[in-house]
Amino acid sequence: MRRTNGFTLLEVLVSFSVMMVIVAVATTAYFQLNGLTQRVQARQALFDTARIVFDRMHADAGAMVDGGAWWLRSAGVATPEIELVFLRGRADPTEGATTSADADPVMASDLTWTSLRWKLATQTLSVSSNALKRVFTLGTNWSDPDGNNHLGKVFCAVPTPARQAGSSALATLGALGGFGTGDPADRSDWADLQRNEVPIATGCTDCTVQVVLGDGSVVDAVPGTALSKAWDGLAVDGRGVAAASRPRLIRLRFTLRAPGVRLDTATGQPDPRTLVEQSFVFSLRTPNLLPGH
Repeated sequence: MRRTNGFTLLEVLVSFSVMMVIVAVATTAYFQLNGLTQRVQARQALFDTARIVFDRMHADAGAMVDGGAWWLRSAGVATPEIELVFLRGRADPTEGATTSADADPVMASDLTWTSLRWKLATQTLSVSSNALKRVFTLGTNWSDPDGNNHLGKVFCAVPTPARQAGSSALATLGALGGFGTGDPADRSDWADLQRNEVPIATGCTDCTVQVVLGDGSVVDAVPGTALSKAWDGLAVDGRGVAAASRPRLIRLRFTLRAPGVRLDTATGQPDPRTLVEQSFVFSLRTPNLLPGH
């Protein structure tokens, strides 16, 4: 019998099956490699974000003013939130200069209030600072004690260097900085601090702030535990019992989660195959006490 050139049906089917197996293996390898690449890129993005947080807080904590009040607060289980507020910049003790609320001679050259705030509800870690100068034109009628109406006049407010902490940052800073004219642009130090708040890290699922004081004691602000602490600043010459309660070290711990996490339909928990998160711990040293103390 004469045989024709070409492949038999069986040979074609076997070749097709082998080709499909190769394609399936190659496709699986491609998706696995692509998924691994995406996870590496997502993890690198988390490290980049953490570096931004560290650089910002390292600069802020390193410029903390010993003469300024500071606060540490954490909210309870209902609305987990943590907040650290302090004065940073340069306080120049100068005879005859502008005085703070408790008559310590201080030149407020570049002082500003700064805050670090974490909110579980929005999973954001935010930072904020006062504007060094808040300039506005008075658009409402406002008279001084002598009866002079200043409508249309230009006002300039600067952050006020308070040494007495009071009960809270809201109570103390809410009463400082503004002129009380009623104009929307006439903001207190607290209102301006809130207005300038910007997220520095998103997908922040957890945060803890630990402060080591000058006497060695430790204060922890953790999610779900209510805490409200306020500390006075030092006198300009560094004297007073407040020296022992100045922060010497701030430890910041937070967890970042990359976007795109899918939930397991059975458990409702994040699917480990799509979950990319990383915890970071930074120690931030604050300035030493004033010379000789």
